[in-house]
Amino acid sequence: MPSKHEKNRKRDLDADTSIEEDREESRRHRRSRSRSPKKSKRRKEDDSSPSKNEESMSIEETNKLRAKLGLAPLDLDDKTSTEPVEKEDGSGEKVFTEDGVEIVHKPSRNWSEEKRQKELKEKLENKKRQRDLHSKVLKSKIWLRKKTKKLKTQKNGLKDREGLRKK
Repeated sequence: MPSKHEKNRKRDLDADTSIEEDREESRRHRRSRSRSPKKSKRRKEDDSSPSKNEESMSIEETNKLRAKLGLAPLDLDDKTSTEPVEKEDGSGEKVFTEDGVEIVHKPSRNWSEEKRQKELKEKLENKKRQRDLHSKVLKSKIWLRKKTKKLKTQKNGLKDREGLRKK
């Protein structure tokens, strides 16, 4: 009589073979499908020519579009590219002149520099607020001192007047 483990092993082997049989059957099923007819050579020739809905751009038009988007122009094989010239205003922008069109290339922004400038600006604004508050407090202290001094002089003046009246 076979043991419990032997029965389990046999069952596992049977399951493995049934899975393989299912796979083979599905492959046969896939192969039995009819394939679509191949395209003719005439059709391929028609595909290579531009269709009515398709648009094409010349390199010059592409360069103009790229200039509007802030991208560097494409190099033309028959023409030599000119060296970029930096603007005199100190902005760091480079100007390419190609086909009578000036193309401006702006350098990318430095985020760390912008962050540092923002932090400095916030710090300066904070200091300015502190100065304003400090000056207001000082003004109120000065005003308070003047008022107390004025009240003391008035009290002293009243005492002096009362002292003179009593005599």
